[in-house]
Amino acid sequence: MEESKKVVSIIWTLVVLVALGAGLWYLISHSSSKEAAMVPAPGSDYYVSLIQVKHQFKDGEHVYAGSIDLPNACYRLDSHVEKVNDTSVVLNFETSKNTEEMCAQTVTSRNFRLTIDAPMNTSVKGMLNGKSVDLNVFEVPANQDIDLFEINIKG
Repeated sequence: MEESKKVVSIIWTLVVLVALGAGLWYLISHSSSKEAAMVPAPGSDYYVSLIQVKHQFKDGEHVYAGSIDLPNACYRLDSHVEKVNDTSVVLNFETSKNTEEMCAQTVTSRNFRLTIDAPMNTSVKGMLNGKSVDLNVFEVPANQDIDLFEINIKG
């Protein structure tokens, strides 16, 4: 009788160890998939839905300036203006990530400044990594310094 109690005890110990191991495996694999979902994929997969842009028209030239918050300092921002036609331009923003560096996981702002000669009534659209993005454009009077102009957003 005592031998059967010993066998039952060993079986229960094995069942408990297997359950603990499975639970630990689930927690580890599930938490790393959550972390991966929260961190944007490198390069062209990064996306925000709105970019704040200062705009100034002066002497026949449009200046678009601002910054975009990127996930960390490993991300780079490239920007250029594409003239679609005489009255329409696209502000193109592309992000890339340097995977060879270790970076602190803190949001890092990257500035941009784009200039184009175009008529005063030129319309502007935005693209971020090949996807359309909304631009919140703040007009800066020609007599003010665009670099000193502050965007105050409440809410």
